[in-house]
Formats: sequence, C-alpha cells, structure tokens
Amino acid sequence: MICRKNKAKGEKDMEKKNHAVAYVDGSYSNNTAGYGVVFFYEDAKEPEYFSGRCKNASMNNVSGEIEASLFAVNKALEYGCSSIDICYDYTGIEYWATGVWRAKKKETMAYRDQMNFFKGMIDIQFHHVEAHTGDRWNEKADDLAINAVLGKKEEKIQEVDTYDAKDRGIKPECSVAIRRFYQKKDHKFKDFMQLKVGGIDRFSRLKEEDLEYLLYEVNKRFPFSKIQEITVEAGRPDSLNFEKLKILKKYGVTRISINPQSMNDKTLKLIGRNHFAQDIKEKFNLARQAGIDNINMDMICGLPEEGMEELSYTLDEIKKLNPESLTVHALAVKRSSRLNRMKDTYHFGASEEMVSYAASCARDMNMEPYYLYRQKNIPGNLENVGFSKKGKECLYNILIMEELHDIIAVGAGTSSKIVHQEDHQVDRIENLKDIKQYITRIDEIIHRKELKMI
Repeated sequence: MICRKNKAKGEKDMEKKNHAVAYVDGSYSNNTAGYGVVFFYEDAKEPEYFSGRCKNASMNNVSGEIEASLFAVNKALEYGCSSIDICYDYTGIEYWATGVWRAKKKETMAYRDQMNFFKGMIDIQFHHVEAHTGDRWNEKADDLAINAVLGKKEEKIQEVDTYDAKDRGIKPECSVAIRRFYQKKDHKFKDFMQLKVGGIDRFSRLKEEDLEYLLYEVNKRFPFSKIQEITVEAGRPDSLNFEKLKILKKYGVTRISINPQSMNDKTLKLIGRNHFAQDIKEKFNLARQAGIDNINMDMICGLPEEGMEELSYTLDEIKKLNPESLTVHALAVKRSSRLNRMKDTYHFGASEEMVSYAASCARDMNMEPYYLYRQKNIPGNLENVGFSKKGKECLYNILIMEELHDIIAVGAGTSSKIVHQEDHQVDRIENLKDIKQYITRIDEIIHRKELKMI
C-alpha cells in the first residue's frame, strides 16, 4: 500500500483512518472495454477487487482506465474517505484531471468535469506506476480488467510450483506484449498450434527469473498443455546455462535451437561470436541432462576462409552430438553486416558442392528435408534447407513458409502475418524495432492488429 506524506503535523491519524488507495486499469477487445480496481481502505492488509464492463468503449482501453478511476473515487466517497491515492499506468488519468492535457473528446471532457466535481468533496492524489514491470497490484488491476472484457469471474490463479510471479520484477520488453496481448475474436486453444520464443538477442538478455516470469505469463494466457509445439530459439551457447535449460524443461518446452554456425574456433572468432566449439558441445550436453530431447542446430556454408575441409569438420562434430534436426544455411551477406565490411579482406561464399555435401551428411543422420527458403543476397541459386528426423519437424518453420496460418508476433522488431482464409490474402504488420517506442505505443500496435483481423 502506498503511504502519503503528511501535509502537516497532526494530520497523521486522520489520514490513516480516512485514506484510500486504488490501483486502476482498463482493457479492450472486440468492441468491449472493461475496468479493474484494486481498492485499499483504512490500511487493510487485503484489498477489495472490483471490475466490470464499460457502457461506452469508444476510446478502447482508455475507456476502461477512465471508468476505473471514477469508480474508485465513488467507492472512496461511499466509504466516507477524505482522501484517495489513484495509482495508474496511463498518463491521461492524471493529466486530463489536472489540466496538463487539454480534454478534446466528449469522453475526456466528461471525465475532467467529473473529477473537478469530486475534488470539492475529497482530496485526490495521482501516482504513476510503470506498467507491466511486476508491480503486484497494478498487475492485478490489469487482470481484473482483462477478465471483465472476457466475461470471466474473479478466480485465483494457480501458481506454478513455488514460483511467486507477482512478486518478481521483469524488464518491460519481456512482459508488455504478453500482458497487453489482444484476444483474437473467439480464438480457441485448439487452433493455437505452436509457440516460439526468440530470438537470439532477446533470449541472451533474459536472466533466469525473467525467463521464468515470461513463460509463466504466457502459460497463464495460452496453457502449454493445449499447444502442440513450444520451441525456443536459445541460439548462441553463450546465452545458455543449466538453470535456464531446467526452466525450459519445467514449462514443457518441446524443442530448442543451439546454433553453432561453425565448429571451427578460428571462424567463430572471425565472425565475432563470443563462444568456442567446446562451449557448443557443453551446452548441448547440458540440454540433454535437463531432459530436452528435441534439439535443432544451425550451420552456415561459406563462412569466411572456410572451404570443404572446414565444412566437413563442422558436420563431423555435429554428427557426434546427434541433434534431432539440422538447418543448413547458404551464407547470405546483409548490407549492414560485419561480413559485408570484410568482403575485401577475406574470401567467403557458399557453393553448390558445400550445400550438397551438408545435405548428404544430414541424411547420414537419418534426417530428411522438410522445409526450404531463400534469403536475399544468397549467391547463385542456393537456399536454406531444414532437415529433421521423422516426427521432429518444426511446425513453426512449416507454417511460416506455407503462409496458411496466422503468425502472431509479440515483441519489438517482430512481424505478424494475418491470413484471411476466404481469399488467402496475407496482411503483414511490423512491430516497431525501437524498444522504447514499442512499449509506449503498445496499445496502438495492438489496435492495428485487431483491425487487420476483422
């Protein structure tokens, strides 16, 4: 509970007795807005919970934010409080009420006028709470608002083992997309086939507690028991440890990628990797110890100063590890990449012989090709091919190539694909790459996706 600073000596007892604190939040989906309020009164150890649907949803989730704030003040007056702290995560709640923002819409003007009326009856103070950063009561208000929109009654959320997610902090970029993820019409879990967590850069930044929090939040909204495949792009071995691998296993992750690219230390140093071939072997074996039985490995043909001898060595080392799948990439040099700046210094580039040899090695490991794609800037007529053992094919790789199923992407820099079944047209929605912009404009991003799905 938030404690207000006393305005003057002697006011302490009165404020304790007649003071309220309310955490407020709103949610929106499918033309329905809802509100949630966590309400403390007279230093109560446990709060009261309130939620409901808004009569007017013209401002999407903001309608819920406004309704929650007005409800909280009304409740404080009903209980005879002389003051209230409103804890919010949407700035307009304070700025419209205090005149910092000019109210232009009829909804915001009505909110401003009502708050000004209340100020003659009760002392109202506003406190900003950073959204989706692990604040227990802010998260609870968010849950209440979401459930109101969905028509769900208040219920206790079953914790996973002894992990208490509500008391954990997490970087906004890891949680905001999950917390504000929209509900796709009458989406059924049976249609949600595959979940992928990646990519390399984001995963490597996650601490163990952040990873567990992320998986916990996803599991609350899309129960993993209903999903056919959960794959994690663990990526570079320097981003992995045994604790992370155990967390992945605990939450039922069915497939991970540990990507060496090359098993030659000289090459790894040349392309700027922070690991050695031995690190790859160690992390692969740790994954096996953690109980993960479906591991993919990526390799690249045509890396700098690598010929058939170096390629053969890489494939021999991968054979010894015996992964369930192997993705063979023909080197594609991006314009802004480190490799492009090295083109006048080192020799690199894949050949048909390299790709064919890698394919034969994959078959030696009892793998068959199951998907293929080309990237920009691949020389010649080469491509990337995914090989896997029978029954270990990656659903995500198939779906993204076939473009027959929605790909809902959350997180900065990701891209969603909305497939319209009537005419098989595909709409693409790109998320902002800048993490700060992504967080501050998350509601706008979600609304754009919702419009595409109508």
